Amino acid sequence: MRRRAAGALLGAVALLTAGCGIRGTSVPVDAGPAPSRASCQAPEPGRSAEGAG
Repeated sequence: MRRRAAGALLGAVALLTAGCGIRGTSVPVDAGPAPSRASCQAPEPGRSAEGAG
């Protein structure tokens, strides 16, 4: 009997929490363009990074 009640409770909690998280919004969002790809190589020693300084 307890096992069945625990299973029912677990199922109810799973159903209730399944709806949590990302929700739609009526506020328009402009996140800008997609990010560009960057090189995975580290800059050479003694050379400043682009855009710095």
